[in-house]
This record gives sequence, C-alpha cells and structure tokens, in this order.
Amino acid sequence: MKTIVCYGDSNTWGHHPSDGHRTPYEDRWPGVLQKLLGGEYLVYEEGMNARTTGFDDPVDPYRNGISYLDPCLLTKMPVDLLIIMLGTNDTKAHLGQTAFSISKCLEQLIVKAQNPAYGRDGKAPEILVVSPIRIGEKVGETWLGDYFDERSISLAKELAPRYQKMAELYGCHYIDAAQVAEPSPIDQLHLDEEGHGKLAHAFYDCVKGILG
Repeated sequence: MKTIVCYGDSNTWGHHPSDGHRTPYEDRWPGVLQKLLGGEYLVYEEGMNARTTGFDDPVDPYRNGISYLDPCLLTKMPVDLLIIMLGTNDTKAHLGQTAFSISKCLEQLIVKAQNPAYGRDGKAPEILVVSPIRIGEKVGETWLGDYFDERSISLAKELAPRYQKMAELYGCHYIDAAQVAEPSPIDQLHLDEEGHGKLAHAFYDCVKGILG
C-alpha cells in the first residue's frame, strides 16, 4: 500500500464557504482522491485552518507549517508522496510577507520532507508542490476582509511561478491549483464541493503519473 500525505490549510481541512463547518469527508478533495485511487493507496488528510508555510501568526497560534511537518511525517512514515498545498494564509495583510519570503518557507518544507528517513526503503518521499487557488477579487466584502486585502489578492497570484521554480530546483512535481479550481463566490477563498472534486481529479492524474 502506498502512502500519501496531504499537507495543507483550510482548503485541505474542508472549511465550507457557506457556514464554516467542515465539508463531509467524502466531498473533501483528500476523501475524493482516496475513493478514486482505491485500496492500494492510503491518503492521509493533514489540513489545518489558517496554516501558513512557515510563519507564526499572532492571531492564530500553532499554525506554522514548518514546525509541524517533522512530527506529521514521523507519524505517517514511510511516506511515498507528500502533497504540499500552502501559501494562501501567508498573504494575510497583518503578516506583511512577500512572494519571496513565502517561497523560501516552501523551500524549507521541501528540504525537511526530502529526508530519506521519512520515505520507503531509504528513499526520500516524492513531493508534489501545489500553488494554491486564487483569492477572489471581492474577498474584502466578506467576513475575511479583515485578513485579506487587495495586496493579498495580488500576492497570491505571484506564488505560482515561484513555487514552480522551487519545485524544479529540488526535483519535485508541480501543479497550479488556480488552473484547476476556483474559490467559492460566497467567501471568495474556500473551495465548495465542485472545487474539491475538480482538485481531486487533477491530483489523481498527478499521483498516478508519479507513483503508478
């Protein structure tokens, strides 16, 4: 059985755009991916609301993705594939980050995860780097307006080329989620069931190409 770890934020956890409740497992993209892949794969869902790539958020503690990655992989090893989809929360206005600083945190995640101890038979896990979906232009009109502003929207668009270059630099696989799924018009940030489904099918093709 091949092990896949899905390391992400609220769009992996399944924050529903209409009410903030958790989208049912069978409708969240890791759950849909598990169903598509079948019993020869074990898909672990490691999503957390407001998780960043590697920044401590004074508003939401315990969200630093770098800090938790080692314990996460230690509990799931041996890992065949790690899917990293983070970056949206790094664009929050009060964090004041740049596309460069966010991509450098992604780099630290990749370096940590490429430890052969976490993989199978002395090999490091394969890594699929995912640049996140876009932030909707009207996010400021939603309850998320205090977190995300116009700069956040622009900053999120800058991540894709940097993530792709980082993936190429470290021999990782890459996909741009913004080319696959859209945020819900309700809150301009989170995936609805349709978005989760589209993402899962795109990841399915990637996983089969990477792991067979």
